[in-house]
Amino acid sequence: MDAAATYRRKAAQLREKAKGARDPVVHQELLSLAEQYETLAKRAESEAGGKT
Repeated sequence: MDAAATYRRKAAQLREKAKGARDPVVHQELLSLAEQYETLAKRAESEAGGKT
């Protein structure tokens, strides 16, 4: 399982949901969660890069 790809897929899903959010607070929260998933993806990539 590629953790980074999984996190990026989740981030993309949240961004899509944010597009349809009518409430601006919900919209912003979904985008914030998407960014957190991107951070996790970057961390997973760096951890995978350090393993041989």
